[in-house]
Amino acid sequence: MKNWDSALTGPQATLEEAIATMDRSALRIALIVDDTRRLLGTLTDGDVRRALLKHMPLSIPVDQVMCKTPQVAQMDWNRERILAVMERMQLLQLPVVNEQGQVIGLETLHGLLDK
Repeated sequence: MKNWDSALTGPQATLEEAIATMDRSALRIALIVDDTRRLLGTLTDGDVRRALLKHMPLSIPVDQVMCKTPQVAQMDWNRERILAVMERMQLLQLPVVNEQGQVIGLETLHGLLDK
């Protein structure tokens, strides 16, 4: 779960700014959060690709193209449960949230398989 906080951005970010966040973090995901780090949505490479195919401008707010109902892991889930959800949902990343829905981590498939 290292370096995941570099994937955080706010809902006021443009699509272009969110893509830059994804590039900087090198995690292939941007976590869209409010001021308290409550997860509002996610933006992945696939979301960006679909927006571009619809000819959406890079200047639109990220909340218009993000996934507003992302799959998440709870903070008490073990490695096996996280991997099972990722496999079943075919996910490369899974945000970890606390009881208030605040992001406290990000698990990646590669990170979990390296453990």
